[in-house]
Amino acid sequence: MAEDAGELPTAAQTTRMPGDDKLPTPATTTYTKLPPIPKGATVHRNLIGPRQPSTSKAVRLYITPKTPFRSVTTRVRKHLDKILRTASAANPHQSATAQIAKRSFGLDRRIQALERHVAGAGVGLGVLAVAAFFQGQKDCEVRLRTTSVPAVDEVLVGGDDNNSGEREEARARMVSCLQVHIRLI
Repeated sequence: MAEDAGELPTAAQTTRMPGDDKLPTPATTTYTKLPPIPKGATVHRNLIGPRQPSTSKAVRLYITPKTPFRSVTTRVRKHLDKILRTASAANPHQSATAQIAKRSFGLDRRIQALERHVAGAGVGLGVLAVAAFFQGQKDCEVRLRTTSVPAVDEVLVGGDDNNSGEREEARARMVSCLQVHIRLI
């Protein structure tokens, strides 16, 4: 009997790769759900995870949903210009833009400038908007990565107006985070 083109293969028909038996399957993986938040409880969402400091190769900026778009783009552009200035320090008598136009600074300085970048991280559409803005710039290269970072929420349960009988519990969860890496080309 001929197989119908729209049918999916059965488990006996699929090919198995070596090591597939080590992968978790939905039947063997168990997840523990957090209990529901009680009615009348207040949730305080804290900042996401430990923040990494800036390094010599990357300036790190953290973008929250309330961060103004214009201030983030000017801050990123300021750091990119600073990378150019430090790369063009080989010939201090010319401006940075004139050196770029003439490519008068050495190859090792240009390689160092290309290795340095600005990294922005955050949750929400703010990071995507910044990435899209710099993607449209002719002198920038943009890379996006997704990661998961831990977040801890504080839940305040119960109590009356004078906070007697109020208890607090912490709830840990994982949140999707976007990282944008912007460098000059």
